[in-house]
Amino acid sequence: MKKRNLFAVMTALGLVYGAAANAIAFTFTEDLSGVTMTASGSIDVSGLVRNNRVNGWGGLGIQSYDATSILGNTTGGAVNATYQFHAGTDFSDFTGAGRPYTQSHFSWSQSGDSSSFATYLWGRGHLVPGFSLHTSDLVGSVWSTDQSWFASGTSFASLGMTEGTYSITDSVSGENLSIVVARSLPAVSLPAVPLPASFPLLLGGLAAFGMLKRKKKA
Repeated sequence: MKKRNLFAVMTALGLVYGAAANAIAFTFTEDLSGVTMTASGSIDVSGLVRNNRVNGWGGLGIQSYDATSILGNTTGGAVNATYQFHAGTDFSDFTGAGRPYTQSHFSWSQSGDSSSFATYLWGRGHLVPGFSLHTSDLVGSVWSTDQSWFASGTSFASLGMTEGTYSITDSVSGENLSIVVARSLPAVSLPAVPLPASFPLLLGGLAAFGMLKRKKKA
């Protein structure tokens, strides 16, 4: 399984493709209350290949299907356009034993925008990583989002998630799609330390000693 630092990936893309390449990341973090997904960045579909075989996604969540990790959100409406990566693009980070998660989960609450998307398409009878969206969400040829999801009571373990950065970079344009599983540090609640039974007596003794010293000085 390929695990790479997201910053290094983004830097490398910038060096190779300059300002032309875009990147979008779906970042999962975990704390004691559950798992959060935060989406950021953008993708320019003019750097991908339009595919006319649109296959709809239903609902909001993540799915492990056909040995591929996918995710999507159609609570704001169905997708109506699909784009595929150019031939020669490496899909291994999203498929097989090295994929980011092995379980499916569709019980998430959502905040931020509700742009419709899905990270797959159907190609030659099986599922292939790609990008589906609704064309009304495009600004020119660029799709972006800042939506966030939360799944209460879940954990990386219950969702079959393995920490790491999983990326697909188009072999021609350099457009990048990443799933990042990055553990958060849970808030630590320190237990109250009980005071020894003799502690109040000690404080009282110190106070009395201070009063005696003040009287002597007077």
